[in-house]
Amino acid sequence: MDNAHTLSKPSKRFLVAVTSLIFFLGMAELGLRLFEFSGVSSSNLPQRFRTYYRDADYVELDPTEATQRGFVSVISTEPRIRLCWTPGLKFHICYDGPPLDYFDEHGCVPVEINSKRIRDREDLCDPKPEGQFRIVCIGDSFTFGWGVRIEDAWVRLIEKDLRLRTGRDIRSVNCGASGATVVDEYALALRGRFGEFEPDAVLVSLCLNDLIPSNEALAHHDETAARTRRHSWWSNSRLLSMFVDAWRNMPYPGYTALQIDPERDLVGQLNNHDFDALARAGSWPALLGEEVFWRGGGPQKGLLDMQAYCQQRGIPFGVSIWPYIQGLGRDEHYPFTKMHDLVREYCAEHKIPCIDLLPVLKGYDTDSLWVSPADYHPNDRAQELVRKPLTDFIAELCGF
Repeated sequence: MDNAHTLSKPSKRFLVAVTSLIFFLGMAELGLRLFEFSGVSSSNLPQRFRTYYRDADYVELDPTEATQRGFVSVISTEPRIRLCWTPGLKFHICYDGPPLDYFDEHGCVPVEINSKRIRDREDLCDPKPEGQFRIVCIGDSFTFGWGVRIEDAWVRLIEKDLRLRTGRDIRSVNCGASGATVVDEYALALRGRFGEFEPDAVLVSLCLNDLIPSNEALAHHDETAARTRRHSWWSNSRLLSMFVDAWRNMPYPGYTALQIDPERDLVGQLNNHDFDALARAGSWPALLGEEVFWRGGGPQKGLLDMQAYCQQRGIPFGVSIWPYIQGLGRDEHYPFTKMHDLVREYCAEHKIPCIDLLPVLKGYDTDSLWVSPADYHPNDRAQELVRKPLTDFIAELCGF
């Protein structure tokens, strides 16, 4: 045999190694394409992390169908149209993408609404038994427990802890997102529907979209990066995409940290927004009206109204401030601290007990606290993190 055409042993080993590596990488690419969770890529991110709804029998339905079937109804037109859940309603909030441990086999979370239109137990609709102590918890979807099971929501968790601490018959009443979604509506509901629960204490939870028109300013989906990725030479490979995402420390394709310049006064800008411009754009803050937000004085008046209601009845009243689940990581900038300061200062001035949950959640990876990359509500981990601070706050508020 001609030595010129014979490979040396090192060359043969190198060829075998290269061939084996190519085979291994090819099999890895095939495996990722076949078994990667939901086949996530930047091009199908919105679909893969979809949030949607199913009825009690797990039949999928869109919000329009839900409305047509009477899942929600108008309970008042003052000071604006307010919608509320239908008594006895049962449905599921569902998510595509990697499931959290508490999701059911369909990737869903069950929701049951009682006869008083709140997400809580039916026996709370009965007259309060002698000796029972009721804490009425008012707020939006963060109080409702959107995206978590009711038993994992902080409202139920603090009840369990307070019952253990005191040995008393303590019940928390979840009045979150029940025909009242901003602070002036909380005050109206407390004097009406929520007061029917005969509260012995009232806790109002404020999320920042109760105070500033900021929903449309926040996103962790970098569409520019996603478009760049789709046109990159490596973007068609699951394997290379995975390595690039790991190198960039991206929890999912298209992710970016909340990029707000630390020198920018975002809260000041949002508190001084041009409502006429918002109205021309058809934006939701303009539909609610300026008086709903901190700049218009609505939240401040609502807090004083609820404080007066409780003082007239000799019951404790407190406020908790929830941060946006945005920019909380150790290396991230949280741009809404000033709004927390404004609320705390206002509460201190008017002698309203207040707890700020920003220090509790700051320092945890933001995406580890979400229900889903398509749903920035606090998941079970976030609920557990605020459990003890809120329990301690309520215990002190009520003198337990």
